[in-house]
Amino acid sequence: MKKTYLFWCLVILLGAISGVSAQVAPDNASLVHQWTFDDGTANDVVGGLNGVLKDGATVKNKALNLTTGGYLELEAAELAINTYSELTVEGWYTSLAGANNSFHMLYYFGGQNGTNGVNYTALTPARGNNVSRAMLSVTGFGGENGVNGPELDDGLLHHMVCVIDAYSLTFYIDGVSQGSVNLDGAAMLAGVGNTLAYFGKGGFTNDPTFKANIHKMSVYNAALTSDNVTYLYNNGPEAEALISPSVSSVAFDQKYYAQNLSVSGIALTESITITTPAHIFAQPTTLPANSTNTEFTLMYDESGETVDGEVVLTSGNTEARISVKAVSDAQCFVPLYPDLQNMVTDGGMNDLKKFAGWGDKAVKNSTFASIITC
Repeated sequence: MKKTYLFWCLVILLGAISGVSAQVAPDNASLVHQWTFDDGTANDVVGGLNGVLKDGATVKNKALNLTTGGYLELEAAELAINTYSELTVEGWYTSLAGANNSFHMLYYFGGQNGTNGVNYTALTPARGNNVSRAMLSVTGFGGENGVNGPELDDGLLHHMVCVIDAYSLTFYIDGVSQGSVNLDGAAMLAGVGNTLAYFGKGGFTNDPTFKANIHKMSVYNAALTSDNVTYLYNNGPEAEALISPSVSSVAFDQKYYAQNLSVSGIALTESITITTPAHIFAQPTTLPANSTNTEFTLMYDESGETVDGEVVLTSGNTEARISVKAVSDAQCFVPLYPDLQNMVTDGGMNDLKKFAGWGDKAVKNSTFASIITC
C-alpha cells in the first residue's frame, strides 16, 4: 500500500515538473520590437520603430483595426531583418470572419519586383488555396520555403508565430507546432529585402489587405523554442483587461433573426455580462471571465420593430460594444410596377415557387430589374 502511494506521488510530482517545463518565458533581451496598440497609437513600445497607418487603418480597442481596409507600414530599412541571424515574429489577431478569401498577409518583410513580392519572410492566416502559411523566400519568385497550417479566417482570436534560424523555419498556431521545413543554402535571413515592411499587407500588388483586428505584433532577434511559444500563448495578447468579440456589428430582419458569435476575455477577474437593447436577446447573458472564443447567440424577436442600438459586454470596468440593427422585411421590397404583375413577387428570394411567369425557374444571377431592396 505504501509503495503504491509513493508511486502515485512520484507520478504527480513528475507531471507537475513536466507542466512547468512546458512553458518558459523568452529572454527579454531578444525582444527588439513590439506593437501592442494599447495606448491608441501604432508606436513600437520596445524598439521605437513606430508604424504609419495607411488607407483607413485605425487603432481602436487596443488593436490595429483593419476591418474596413488599410494596413500599417514600417520603415523596412530601420527594421533591417537582413541583419538578423535568427528571427521570431509573433502575432495575435481576430479576423473579420469570412472576409479574407484571397491571398493576404498578417506581416510581410521583404522586397518587390514589379508586382511580385521577392526576398521576403511573411505569414498569412488564410489564403486562396485554403491554408495558412509561414514562409521565407530569398531565391526569387517561386523559390519559397514554408510550412502550411489550417486556414483561420473564422472571426476568432488566434496566435501565430514564425521562427527562423540558419537551418529551419517552424510555424506555430495557438501554441501548437504545425511543423518545420529545412532551409536550403540560399534561404537565409541575410537575403531578405529591406524595402517593404507591413502589417496587414503583402508585397504582391494584386493581393488584398487583411481584414482583421491585430492585437499585438512582436519581433525577436532569436529563434524562440517551443516552450517559449507555449508561454507566449498562455500569457495571452494583452497585459491589461480586454473583452474581444468576434464581430463589431450585427444586422437582423424577420427572416435572419439569430447569429452565433464568440468572445474572448483577456486578463479579466469578473464574469462577462451581456446587456441588449429592446427586441434583442442574448443566450446566455453571462460568460466566464476566462472565456477564449466562447460562443453565445444574439436573437431578434421578429417583431418587425426597428432596432438601432448596441449590445454591451461588461466585466468590472472593462467593456466592449457591438452595434446591432434590425428592420422589418416590409421595408426592403418595393415592386417596380405597383399596378401590374411583377415577375418577382418575393423580394427575399426565399422560394422560387413565388416567382410569377411561365416555365421552369432558376436563379442565374442576383440582378433583377423588378425589385428594389434595402
